[in-house]
Amino acid sequence: MIGLDPKFYLQHFFEALNKTPGAIGPDEMNEYIRAFSNDPAIDATCEDFRAAADIDLELNEADDKASRKIQCPLRALWGAKGTVGPLWDVLATWREKSAAPVTGKALDCGHFLQEERPQDVIIELLEFFG
Repeated sequence: MIGLDPKFYLQHFFEALNKTPGAIGPDEMNEYIRAFSNDPAIDATCEDFRAAADIDLELNEADDKASRKIQCPLRALWGAKGTVGPLWDVLATWREKSAAPVTGKALDCGHFLQEERPQDVIIELLEFFG
């Protein structure tokens, strides 16, 4: 169904999650539409969503039972106007999964950090990877 009208799907998807008007302009939207207008891209996206509600949970549970932890430092970023921060304590969640330091913060945006707050994302990456 998505493949019949990727433009409609993407516009609906972005409108629902984008909290910064104009962050995804016509040029960006056209590139998303171009990239998403092929079956392999649509299949991969749907598989990613499916895995998050299925096999990813099983793999996470197996890692927890085996006490497997992430070994490298983590920087978590999320949108303050999105759904992640209000639903979860992001840093506490990642700290449970990590044996290494976990840092991060909410940025003043919705779901699409790289489009809504690109300079903030770059600053965070440069600071983290220093």
